[in-house]
Order: sequence, then C-alpha cells, then structure tokens
Amino acid sequence: MTQKKEIITIVDKHEYRKLMDYVKKVDPKAFVTVYAVNEIRYQPKI
Repeated sequence: MTQKKEIITIVDKHEYRKLMDYVKKVDPKAFVTVYAVNEIRYQPKI
C-alpha cells in the first residue's frame, strides 16, 4: 500500500521501443499497460 507514480504518454513505434528498454532497465518489474491509438485530437492552448 505504498504510493506509486503513474506516467501516461503517447509515443510512436520507435519511441515505444526506447521507452520499454528504459523501463526495463530502471524497473524490470514495472507494471505497463499498452493501448493502440488510432486517432489523436490535439488543440494547443494559446
């Protein structure tokens, strides 16, 4: 029952591999959930 940090990010295939390599190196037992994203809608804040 300890506090954990959660990271939510969207990456392309190349970045995904780099991210998974990093996570495996930093915490091999990390819990990772992966979703396939078909569309992203983004409107920058002005």
